[in-house]
Amino acid sequence: MVMHLNKLKDADRFWPWLRRIAFNSLMDFRKKEGRQRDLSQKLYNGTRSEEAKGLSNLIRDEFSKTVFKSLYQLKDDHRRILVLRCYQEMSFCEIADIMVRSEFGARMLFRRAMVSLQKKLAKNGLTGLFLR
Repeated sequence: MVMHLNKLKDADRFWPWLRRIAFNSLMDFRKKEGRQRDLSQKLYNGTRSEEAKGLSNLIRDEFSKTVFKSLYQLKDDHRRILVLRCYQEMSFCEIADIMVRSEFGARMLFRRAMVSLQKKLAKNGLTGLFLR
C-alpha cells in the first residue's frame, strides 16, 4: 500500500481503497490457510492405520453405551423429552403438544433433563462434558 500511495489521485477514496486492500489480503490469507489445512488433513487421513480406526470405533461404542446407560437411568419424562428434542429434533412447541405442557414447561423440563443426564454421565465416568 505504501509503495502505491503516490498513485492515489483522489484523497476521498483513500479509506475505501485501504479497506479493499486489507479485505483482499485477508481473503488471500484465508485461501492459503484453507489449502494448507486441506493438505494436512489429507496427509493425516492417509497415514491413519486400520488399528487407529478400530480403536476409534471401540471408543465411540463405549461412549455410546455409557450415554445410553445414563439415559435409561433417568426419569421417564426426562428420557422422553431428550429423545423428542435431541433424536427426533422436534421443536419445543411440538414437544409441548405431545407432552401436554406449555412451551415454557417443555423448555424447563428439557433443561432439568439435561442437568440430570449430566449428573448420570458423571456417575458413569464421563465428567466434564458440556451439555447445552
